[in-house]
Amino acid sequence: GIEKIGIHDDFFELGGHSLIVGQVINRINQQLGKTVSFKTFFSNATVEKITAQLKDNNYLPIQKSPQALSYPLTASQNRLWILSQLEGGSLAYNMPAAVKLKGNLDIDKFEESFKRLINRHEILRTYFKINNEGEVRQYILPENDLKFKIVQEDYSLAENQEDAVRNHLYERNRETFDLENAPLLRASLLKIREEEYVFFLSLHHIIGDGWTIELIIAEIVKTYNALKKDNAAALPALKIQYKDYALWFNEELQLEKYKASETYWLNQFSGQIPVLDLPSFKTRPLVQTYNGDAVKHTFGKEFSEKLKSFSQEHDLTLFMTLMSGINALLHRYTGQDDIVVGTPIAGREHPDLENQLGLFLNTLAIRTQIKEKVTFLDLITNQKENLLEAYDHQNYPFDLLVSQLNLKRDSSRSALFDVLV
Repeated sequence: GIEKIGIHDDFFELGGHSLIVGQVINRINQQLGKTVSFKTFFSNATVEKITAQLKDNNYLPIQKSPQALSYPLTASQNRLWILSQLEGGSLAYNMPAAVKLKGNLDIDKFEESFKRLINRHEILRTYFKINNEGEVRQYILPENDLKFKIVQEDYSLAENQEDAVRNHLYERNRETFDLENAPLLRASLLKIREEEYVFFLSLHHIIGDGWTIELIIAEIVKTYNALKKDNAAALPALKIQYKDYALWFNEELQLEKYKASETYWLNQFSGQIPVLDLPSFKTRPLVQTYNGDAVKHTFGKEFSEKLKSFSQEHDLTLFMTLMSGINALLHRYTGQDDIVVGTPIAGREHPDLENQLGLFLNTLAIRTQIKEKVTFLDLITNQKENLLEAYDHQNYPFDLLVSQLNLKRDSSRSALFDVLV
């Protein structure tokens, strides 16, 4: 909603955050053949200052891979495959989303929109199985070979409608996916009253992430609106597919910049790795169960404004302040001064990946060491430095780091950290 941006306007004061920083760096690389590190961007958050820091970095598009019967997995996909073989593991990685649709919905055209989406993106026609050599590979069904139907239910006359709809969504999301059979996504269209529906989508994490779900919903809506007007949907061209990224990324990991990132992360976790020991009234189960619940709290506008003001005053993003607060709280609860907290990151560093569906998400394990008698201002300074360095090495897969660290397996915990922000 900002009409004009001057060369002296601060990116973060205008509402920018770390996710958008990645997109800006991608566009700079694609359009100018230049780049800048996350750390440098944060320290020089105006057009004038960033321009002075740009370095040459030729944009090289990801190449299409040769046609084959099957393709390799990424490190993240491979880890999800393994975790999904454990009891309750597959269900734990179902990713649900629900949106309300209002208006005179043409259900045939809505289904056609979904069909076109699946034909356009190979990852939605992908399944996984072990080949004769004992390697897990991804296989892609040809276009139009996939029989996909949106489940339709009418709850417009149902008693206790809200409970009935909630139960439907709960039960649908509790259905496990068989990774050896595509599609690894489901959809429901629930009528709740005249010209009002709930659209529910669930997919397995091995074929997508949060960004993927947003893209799916956006593409379906755009395609549906175009079909209603007998127009072609104005969607960005897909020069590559997920399999091409998988092959490219596995090769990229052998390059020097990834080796530098590997060294950075291994140094971060040298020595004894801490295990967070939160006080509890219950005994931790011997095997992680994936059971859980959600508690929600909404902070008031006044508190939010104070946080924003504090963050701007100390040249921080809101997320940096949040991470500092959580580490301070965990330190207070446990008395531990060495804490590891995970945080997800988009993992779409290459410009060609912005409009791609698939699992690109990476996780950063942020290790914070809190010195004795440290002040909160000291903590936020350390936290900011930690995060900026991690962002500069965000391309190194968390799953590869876990395997390189050769951690002792503890079936009652997640690898490296138990708290995700």
